Amino acid sequence: MADEETSNPTDSTHADEASTSHDASASDEPARASSQANPAAQGPKPHGTRPVAPPVGPAGPIKSFGTFLVVFAALSAGFWALSTFDSPFGGGGPKWREGQKVTVDVTLDPKDDQKLACASSVEVKGRACEFESKAKRREGKREDAQLLRPYTTTDGTQFLAAGLWSQPDLKADKRPDARFTVKCTMLVEGKVKSPAVRWDPTSAWIDKPGDFFTANVESCSLVK
Repeated sequence: MADEETSNPTDSTHADEASTSHDASASDEPARASSQANPAAQGPKPHGTRPVAPPVGPAGPIKSFGTFLVVFAALSAGFWALSTFDSPFGGGGPKWREGQKVTVDVTLDPKDDQKLACASSVEVKGRACEFESKAKRREGKREDAQLLRPYTTTDGTQFLAAGLWSQPDLKADKRPDARFTVKCTMLVEGKVKSPAVRWDPTSAWIDKPGDFFTANVESCSLVK
């Protein structure tokens, strides 16, 4: 009977191990929950695992409209700058005004006083082209001071002027033998609409669209 009442040490040991295992499992639950809530706590990811970037949503309407305004303002400023650029060729001719005195460098052939001619029915300040039309010469002889002829500057600007060949430096015996340049001061007097010009009596007439300024030459000197 004494042997039956003696406790079995093995059973006691098993009971202690079960209790210890249960306590350990219970104490690990908060750690697992924390690890799942905080992925960084789980330690480094296996090599080759790429982090997933959060999706980028479309730009909001306010941001898109702001970008549009910036681009529109930049383009408007660029077009405005181009439209106000003071080029001698802007608008089909030089930026001159009636009554303005201008200085130009004109390229000439020594015999241009016999070659150059224009055709138009318009008179400006008593000055006119040699021809009323391409088929009709004006009646009566006009002096150089009243006779408009076409000229071209060294930078390509074209206009009609009278009085250039009356200048002392441009007398026949003072002109260079080859093409030369003169610097002239002129008074702008008006415009002739769409004249025809001819650079040589043997050449065809050329119709020039747009307005050509007319001027009276006041002084010219040879460019050395």
